[in-house]
Amino acid sequence: MYLAKFYAPYIFFKGCFDNTNLRTLWGTTGARQGDGYIFNFDSSCINWRLYLLSTHIPAVLKVAADMKKQDRT
Repeated sequence: MYLAKFYAPYIFFKGCFDNTNLRTLWGTTGARQGDGYIFNFDSSCINWRLYLLSTHIPAVLKVAADMKKQDRT
C-alpha cells in the first residue's frame, strides 16, 4: 500500500515528457566544447536500467520503509 500511495501521482499523470528543448540547448552550448561539454547534460548517456535498479528503486523502498515506521509510532 505504501508503494501504491507513493506512485499514485505518477501513475495517473497524463503528461508527456520530451527532451527536445534540452537537446537543442545542449547543441547550442557546444556539445563537443564549451559549457555543453563541461557540464555534460546529454540525457542520451544515462544508463536508465542502472539508474532504476541502483538508485530509484532503493530510494523508493527506503521512503516506503520510513513511511511504514511513521505509521507504527
